[in-house]
Amino acid sequence: MKEDMYRHEAIKLLRLQKHDMVNYLQVILGYIQLNKGNEAQKHIKQAMYELQHKGSILRIAYPKLVISLMSQADKVFRLGIPLSIACKNDLKNIHVDEELLTELLEKIWDEIIASQLRYPPGERHIDFMVDDDGSFVFSAVKIKTYIKTGDLNELNILFSKAGYELVLSDEKLIIRNIINRVNTPI
Repeated sequence: MKEDMYRHEAIKLLRLQKHDMVNYLQVILGYIQLNKGNEAQKHIKQAMYELQHKGSILRIAYPKLVISLMSQADKVFRLGIPLSIACKNDLKNIHVDEELLTELLEKIWDEIIASQLRYPPGERHIDFMVDDDGSFVFSAVKIKTYIKTGDLNELNILFSKAGYELVLSDEKLIIRNIINRVNTPI
């Protein structure tokens, strides 16, 4: 059942990517026809920016997680929230329950996106990174304000089942890989 959901999500993402690319090219062609080279360049740079950030996610070894992260990135771009993505680890050497981790990260993404929509467009931003040690790091405006302690405790219990723990500060949420840190001081 979930397999079908991921396949449908992957097809939906591919269709959206195709639509976006055709749209970018049509707008660029229009600017070129109107001799507005600077506007065409801006559009090309925006398309490259989105592709570069989304492409970083494709390094990850877990297909369901990739589909989910691509979907979340697409949602953030469509909402006009500035997004920065960096994947420093492909997670090949980290063994987790992919479905559980994907489900938990989707909950976190939803919370962070909702929190950013409470701010004026000029203040919104989300930075997402898969760190060298396989941890997930989110940075955004006042994350702590919008994730309640009770929710954090519940999420921490769920994440510990996937081999991760949550560490929260005012503007950073780190989902730290604890399986590979057994002998490493924290």
